[in-house]
Amino acid sequence: LMELRKTKTRYGKFHSKNTLNGYYSRIKSFFNWMNSKDEQFIHNMLRLKGFTQERNKEKLPPAIDENDIVKFVKYLDENKENKYEKHFIPILRMLLITGCRIGEIISMKIEDIDLNTRTWNFWGKTKRRTIKLDSGTLWEELMPLILDEKGNVRTDKKWVFHCEYWRKPNKDGRGGGVKKVLSKHFSSSGVHHEFKKVVKELGLNPKLSPHSCRRGFITMMLRKTNGDIPLVASLVGHSSWEMVHRYKREILPKERTTLDLSEVLQGVENG
Repeated sequence: LMELRKTKTRYGKFHSKNTLNGYYSRIKSFFNWMNSKDEQFIHNMLRLKGFTQERNKEKLPPAIDENDIVKFVKYLDENKENKYEKHFIPILRMLLITGCRIGEIISMKIEDIDLNTRTWNFWGKTKRRTIKLDSGTLWEELMPLILDEKGNVRTDKKWVFHCEYWRKPNKDGRGGGVKKVLSKHFSSSGVHHEFKKVVKELGLNPKLSPHSCRRGFITMMLRKTNGDIPLVASLVGHSSWEMVHRYKREILPKERTTLDLSEVLQGVENG
């Protein structure tokens, strides 16, 4: 890695930061895998060898803001019945209003949802969490994914967001059609792909990613709770306050665990 930083590619340019990070991640993963097979093998060996990645801990990655949400909401409203986008609409809405991680959302299980209280109880990255599904619009979008035509809880699948999407035909009109696999949930790479497509279509910052919704959620929540770091950390499932402390600005009313998009939109109009 040290040599790669100093070595130019065949095009006469130095390796990009992303390329170096890719090499670093693969090597680090290999050494940590070795440790999982043999405890005598040193864990996090690259740190000991001085190969740690340099990061600016004070610089936060891009996050969505209120103006971005306005454009996202317009997209959600316009594509509710678009069969090519319909499968992604509730996932995008959850990214915007819950602050949950991608992995948590796509692995949502039907059995983890309480239909009576409209709550979602699940194990997050570090602890058990409960999210109130306050949004009536989101709840309407989730119902067909949870209940069958007779109004009973579906038993034909495990995941709320099972793998289902429409593929567009080619220029000759061939191919296309729906792909449905009830035994698998929607993939994180699929979420990334769809999100980037929407970002490009809306003309937003190309550096935004699905995780930018979580960062924006934290910022807005801190603002609404006057900087109540412990509460925000609890809502987003952080085991440490340190990460949330870096945002240090916003939060929601304590009786809610999701963002109210109407409040955000009204704030933008008044501002």
